[in-house]
Parts: sequence; structure tokens; C-alpha cells
Amino acid sequence: MGLLNVSRKLGILPPATRTDAERRAERIVDRLLSLAAISEEDGRLTRTFGSDAMRRANELVGLWMRQAGLKTSVDAIGNLRGRTIGSAPRRLLLGSHLDTVRDAGKYDGALGVVLALEALAARPLLSYEVEVLAFSDEEGVRFQSTYLGSRAVAGTFDPATLALRDERGITLEQAIRDFGGDPAQITECRLPAEEIIGYAEIHLEQGPLLEQLGEPLGVVSAIAGQTRVALEFIGHADHAGTTPMQLRRDALATASEFILAAEACAKSVRSLVATVGQIDVPHAASNVVPGRVALTLDVRAGDDPRRRRTVAALERAAGEISRSRRSELRWRIVQESPATACDASLRGNWADAIAEIGYQPIELVSGAGHDAAAFIHAGIPSAMLFVRCRDGLSHHPAEFVAPADIATALLATDQFLQRLSAAEAFR
Repeated sequence: MGLLNVSRKLGILPPATRTDAERRAERIVDRLLSLAAISEEDGRLTRTFGSDAMRRANELVGLWMRQAGLKTSVDAIGNLRGRTIGSAPRRLLLGSHLDTVRDAGKYDGALGVVLALEALAARPLLSYEVEVLAFSDEEGVRFQSTYLGSRAVAGTFDPATLALRDERGITLEQAIRDFGGDPAQITECRLPAEEIIGYAEIHLEQGPLLEQLGEPLGVVSAIAGQTRVALEFIGHADHAGTTPMQLRRDALATASEFILAAEACAKSVRSLVATVGQIDVPHAASNVVPGRVALTLDVRAGDDPRRRRTVAALERAAGEISRSRRSELRWRIVQESPATACDASLRGNWADAIAEIGYQPIELVSGAGHDAAAFIHAGIPSAMLFVRCRDGLSHHPAEFVAPADIATALLATDQFLQRLSAAEAFR
């Protein structure tokens, strides 16, 4: 019996038409624009963990969840959760994150949450329950520790993380309490593994490959491993007018030499990237030789040994540069995530769904980290659908996904949910 006949026999709704998907995509775009207006900074989109902007985003998306007929709650770490109300013993997890980087685009994270809600709003008759998860922290902007929300749900949250402090000295534990959460109840965020079919996430690609290939959708085969480092160069602050060049211990010049060394190192290693994304010069003044500089280093690769070797080489380089300039180095790894392969069965369902609506299934490795990685690390089957974005641009105000591609992603998601339903019914 063919899948369509099986679906009809089970009472599953037929796939939506292209016209219907385009209408639903317009609603998604409208909602993304509404979310983009919720920010903690005037004139640009910034929404970090525990902020008032995150609270307002949860309230708005929570309203949309209830309109879709979902039972809605906010858990102990601030994740917004909406679940279908039924009696099926197992559930599929759908979602992404609502936090953003600073000066963000409108689609990163939010697209996966809003599209999942739209897919459920069509009220498909499925053989499983669905829980939509809008995670409180994926980007790690405030506490430099990514996947806080998804790790809590996956059951891999490290209680030691609660001691992390933001730039104002507020601990994560206090930030959770201030948001209305309960650090002591974070273990209760975890779902029993036997109840979970898997986790599926829809996300803009954040890269140029789909656009280059002329395809709107891609299936993620794996998520690259990542190392985040916080480092400081400590020299000596001196008067800019009276200190001879040869006597200076300029921490900013030391940091600058390291940044260029990190760029050169990454260029010499295949399929690896390294980024210094933040730099801070405390007590900076135009007439003072910088005495201390703090910066971040982000190294990613699909191959863990290659990534670890590069991080070790960069630590050695930082030490050599620091010594040559008579400065002190402080090096601290704040996060390390291994490369993760997505679940073969869920990937196959996404690929079949894409083929069913008339497109070529493309497999991609994600260079960006995603909440799916937290579930994979916990042994929960996970997969991702990538949606083409203009110029491969992300983490930028000009980030853009065409409404036509959102409609295509909706059609694929409809197919994915139905295929999984047929498989779950005969489990």
C-alpha cells in the first residue's frame, strides 16, 4: 500500500496546495515582523536570555500557541512550550530559539518556532502528539554558554553553569530567578526519553550553498563541533605621550597580533573556521596605552580532532605572542561541543518529503551550532531542515528568507509530519 493510501486510511489530511502554503507563509512573515519589533535595544534587534524583551516575546508566541490549540507553559529555565492535547503515548518535538545575537536578523531561530506553529495550525490528524519548543537561550550572548534552554529539556544541563556571570556580574542562577524561573526545578524540564520520537528543527541555512545550487531546501547531515574560548592579554597601562614605543607592553597590540594569527591559522586548515567576535578594552582612553584586553575565540569544524589540534595550536601561538610582547595570557575554554551526526531515519523522512513536493534533496553539514546538537548529545534522534537565505547572510539585520521558500518549507514540513505519522502508526 502506498504512503498516500496509508495516510488516507489513517485519516491523515492530504498535503496542502501551493496556494494554501503561500497564504500561510504570508502569516509567518507577518509574525516574524511582529517578533522582530520586540527588542531590548532601540533601533536594532537584540533579545538575550532573561531579558524583558524575551518575556514579551514569550507572551506573544504563547498567544499564537494558544490560538493553535496548544497547551502552553513556561518551564523552569524560561523555555516557552506548547503541546497538542491528546492521548498518544509518544510525541515529536519541534522548535528552535527566540533569543538572538546583538543586532540580529528576523529569521534566525524565530522562523523555526513560527513555522512549526503554522504547520500545526492546519490541524493535521497525527498518530503522535507534538510539542513546540521556543528555547530561551541558544546563542549564548549573555552568559557565553550556548543551548541553555535545549540542554535543560534534553537532560544535559550542567548545574555548574548556574555560577556563570554576565558582564554586569549577575549569575545565571539569579537571572533565572529574576525571569520567574526556578533553578532547583531545571531537572524537571527534561522529557522522558521513552516518550520522545525525536526532535526536528527548521532553520534558515546561514550559508550560501543552497542559493548557489538553486535549491530552496536542504537536509542537515551533521552539525560542526565548536570550541569557545575566553582569553585575556594583560600588559601595562601607560601614558600615550610619554612612554617610548620600545618600552610599551600594549595589550591591544598583542591582541591584534593574535587575531591576525588566528585568521591565518584557520585559512591554512581545510574545512575549519576561527573567529574573534568580541573584544573589550577596559578603561579605554585615547591617551592611554591599553593595559588589558579581553576577547573571545570561536573555532568550528566538522572533524573534532582537527578542531582540537587547531585550538591547541592557537593557544600556543597566543602564549608565544604574549611572551614576545612581555604580556600575560589568560586562556579559558568556556564551551566545547563535539561534531554531531543527525538521525538517519529522520533525515530520510525530510529527504523524502522534499522529493515528494518536487525538489532535489540536498545534504549539508551545518557550520553553525543549533539546539538540535543538545538533543543529539543526549542520544535523542534529531534532524534539521535548512531553508535557503539570501546571500547566505545571517546574524545580520539584512538576513532574509523569501516567502516562496517559506511556503516550500511548509509543504515539506506537512509531508514530513504525515510520513512520520504513518511510520509511528505501524510502530
